[in-house]
Amino acid sequence: MAFIIKDVRKKLLEHRKKTYRTGVLPDNITIHHSATETGNSSAFAAYHVNNHQWPGVGYHYIILKNGVVERCWDDHTVSYHTRGLNTGNIGICLVGNGSFTTSQKSSLIKLIQILLKKYGMDISKVKGHRERRGQTTRCPGFDAGVIRDKLRNDLNSPLLKIGSKGGEVKRMQKILARNVQLSKYGADGIFGLETEKAVKEFQKQRKLTADGIVGVKTWKELLKERKK
Repeated sequence: MAFIIKDVRKKLLEHRKKTYRTGVLPDNITIHHSATETGNSSAFAAYHVNNHQWPGVGYHYIILKNGVVERCWDDHTVSYHTRGLNTGNIGICLVGNGSFTTSQKSSLIKLIQILLKKYGMDISKVKGHRERRGQTTRCPGFDAGVIRDKLRNDLNSPLLKIGSKGGEVKRMQKILARNVQLSKYGADGIFGLETEKAVKEFQKQRKLTADGIVGVKTWKELLKERKK
């Protein structure tokens, strides 16, 4: 399924007399789960306003079972989702009770990648609710370290193939050249035919599928070379 962000800002129930603070630059991301089998932004907004008397729904983003992301607030809104640590903290909630769909997991990674890039945050700023200081909860129902590992792997192992250009290609070519010759163009940052041929040769050496595409497995072998 395609990655979809549905903007529901200003469409959800809000408290008649209370409002959230705004204008704070985000520097943290906290992952939550709803602890319910069903739900969406409208249902959670009604619960937070009517039962907790909050200004509005507590989460900035809610990821539905089908992977659709509902955007509930601007990122600089200080909403209620992590007791005592809401300032500059973006709250993302997965609908579910510890078991989440593949679509949800994929959307979570993509959303966090967008937010990290937008605000220049380090991956270490991404934590599960229960990892935050002073919190007594099982939320989000899984080890958020798995998400951080996935984010780091994606950052360090971008998919490269014919037509790819830039610094990551150049980085890969420099490591590749330790084992396979790039005699004509060298590490020029352009993934052309010479680089593809060299990648295939390297893959054969490492008993990988020689498809000329640098994916996770090929990066893993390349990064072993970098450590030598």
